[in-house]
Amino acid sequence: MKSLLFIKEVWLFCSCSRGDNKKRSDIDIAIICSNITNQE
Repeated sequence: MKSLLFIKEVWLFCSCSRGDNKKRSDIDIAIICSNITNQE
């Protein structure tokens, strides 16, 4: 797995994170990044 140093936080917010998910539930994520350039 590649290390992505510009990723600061990853948040999971959905029924899966609450524990009341169903077999076909999706997931919702938010990724917080630092300022990055096109080279990254």
